[in-house]
Amino acid sequence: SSGQTLAGKDFSSAFSCSGETHMVRVTVDDIAKYCCGTGDAASQRSACWVDHSYLCADPSTWAPSTVSDQQAGTTCIQLMNYLTQEPGEGLEGDDFSSASTARESCTKSPAPGKDPRWA
Repeated sequence: SSGQTLAGKDFSSAFSCSGETHMVRVTVDDIAKYCCGTGDAASQRSACWVDHSYLCADPSTWAPSTVSDQQAGTTCIQLMNYLTQEPGEGLEGDDFSSASTARESCTKSPAPGKDPRWA
């Protein structure tokens, strides 16, 4: 539950997600969807929100709320957050927030035991 995941976290000032686990980030994102903002997606972003728009050749076509897995109900942003933040995943540590960081992410050497990346 979110109570256990966020136990010991201090929200008395701006929260920093740097160094937090994927589960903490997911929990903060989920709570922000319901408790932050005025209804539009941008105002409901949490302190852990990450831009993955340069995953797309045309970043304006990034659709973070699109459900990528109908059975699990996983959205594109949830999938990308998992793949880039969870230790051992194929995109761990990759950054798709700008053209230059996305290019670097797509051309760097793979982690040991992972599939090669295509340039």
